[in-house]
Amino acid sequence: MGTTVAQCTICRAANPPHARFCCTCGQPVYRAPSPPRGGMGVGLAIVVLMAGVFASVCVGFGAMHYARRDRGIRTTVPQVQRSFVLPPAKADALYELLRPSSVRVIVGRDDDGVYIRGTIDEVESIDVLVDLLTRERCAHQRDCGERMDELRPTFDTTRRHKLTGATARALATLLAFEDVPVLVSRQSSKVTVEASRDDQATVRRVVDILRGNRPRMD
Repeated sequence: MGTTVAQCTICRAANPPHARFCCTCGQPVYRAPSPPRGGMGVGLAIVVLMAGVFASVCVGFGAMHYARRDRGIRTTVPQVQRSFVLPPAKADALYELLRPSSVRVIVGRDDDGVYIRGTIDEVESIDVLVDLLTRERCAHQRDCGERMDELRPTFDTTRRHKLTGATARALATLLAFEDVPVLVSRQSSKVTVEASRDDQATVRRVVDILRGNRPRMD
């Protein structure tokens, strides 16, 4: 059988009998009969090496599959991250709307508002939503009421969105701030929005994201 040595399966160097790592290349070694007689040592080394390669491939495939399952297939799509400055109450409301795991974007809170990570279209959709939330900044409640009265004739579209109960409540809460230029009402899981055509398109894009779909950019 020959002298028992710890033979490296990578560089094939012979090492002391109890070595765990190769003294030549530093790779893990396996105890095996020395190869000079009959080629048995070579065959065993090849079998051990192939088993290690197969195990590595299996582990790698499992990790890739897990990564692709993380929030759908988002790891295959280029993502961007952007921060948005918002008043605390609106930042809290937007965070609550977007934080469920079923929503396509990733949201976090920071000192000045929120940050969003998602595809370019998704982040741009949130960008126009933030513009809707902050466009009309009223110094006083009376000013907001007067401004909304001025804008109401421009609310020429009405659309009803069906969502889950919690999501519908969060969307209605976000749009119900007195300086947001839309009219919103909710019945259970249905949110009705009256707004101008452009603002209605903004809300629709956000609803797409809430449903786990790609936002329609038309």
